[in-house]
Amino acid sequence: MKRNKFLYTLGLTSALLFGTQTVKAQFSDAGDILRAGASDAEIVFGEYIRPAAEGFAVGLNTGWFNTAGTHSLLGFDLTFRANVAAMPSNLKTFELTSLPLQNSRPIDGSTMASTVIGADNSTTMGIFGTNPITNAEEEIARFDIPGGINFSLIPTAMAQLSVGIIKNTDISIRYMPTVSVGSLGLDAGLYGFGIKHDIKQWIPVVQYVPIDISFAAGFTSFTANSDLDVRPGNTTAINTFPNSHWDDQAIKMTATGTNFNLLVGRGLPIISAYAGIGYEISNTSIKVEGNYPVESINSVGLREIESISNPLDLSFDGSNSVRALAGARLKFFLLTISADVVVSNVTVGSVGVGISFR
Repeated sequence: MKRNKFLYTLGLTSALLFGTQTVKAQFSDAGDILRAGASDAEIVFGEYIRPAAEGFAVGLNTGWFNTAGTHSLLGFDLTFRANVAAMPSNLKTFELTSLPLQNSRPIDGSTMASTVIGADNSTTMGIFGTNPITNAEEEIARFDIPGGINFSLIPTAMAQLSVGIIKNTDISIRYMPTVSVGSLGLDAGLYGFGIKHDIKQWIPVVQYVPIDISFAAGFTSFTANSDLDVRPGNTTAINTFPNSHWDDQAIKMTATGTNFNLLVGRGLPIISAYAGIGYEISNTSIKVEGNYPVESINSVGLREIESISNPLDLSFDGSNSVRALAGARLKFFLLTISADVVVSNVTVGSVGVGISFR
């Protein structure tokens, strides 16, 4: 059975965009969670992946600008930026006893399990059902909730081009065509667009003050798709499905981020600094499509393989809130080095290297 390489997408965005090697988390087969049935699998999988899904989407909202000023006509900057969302430590675990699970529970009596950012400790869950002949509860099968990566920093990365147009306005584009990463078994792509406009020019008197005041907004969308391969495995249960029935399994993720900001700053020949306030919205959706095997007890008390279709359709809202931000940029001829921090429900740090002209 394939490892669920799709989950690596959340921690390997830098590798996808920059072609660098990143440490891979040692997940168990997260696809095994689907053996619990659609209802329990959606609950467990959602709790497990939530911190990374939310942190990933929040990271897409960062890195849109490195000054409060705008370019002159046809001035530009091209920046490669890496962002890191610092997820709260209380998201490293989730409580099993509070979940409305129907037919699964930890076999060792555990009350907590690791999330994807938690400790590398897997939790074995038993799947139980009642035998209609004996009227006794039986353990039908088991699956593991994978251990986490023991790392609460969720990275994102992207390349961005900004160009000055009329009326002291910049337009920005983020783009990565869909890239197939064969070693991970996934396809991933990214696009985004943004705008920054100098609003000081429209304010009487203030337009002569030597500071920059601008409005900026941006939208980013990231998609990733991967195949899964969850089969009935080594079981004596009755299986009436052909092996091809389990083909075409896939997991798909879409993450989006939108932000609006008011920026104030000062630009000097070498160093520029800015601060601002804004509002951000982010969301991640994860869908699991295809047919998946679930072992059950049939009406005559025998073990039997059932099939569930399209079992997961999850949506995670990120840090949808007011945010404060501050940053600075150093410029040496055309070379720029920048850094900023965004503070909202989740804190995100960002560093960038690029070139800038006018």
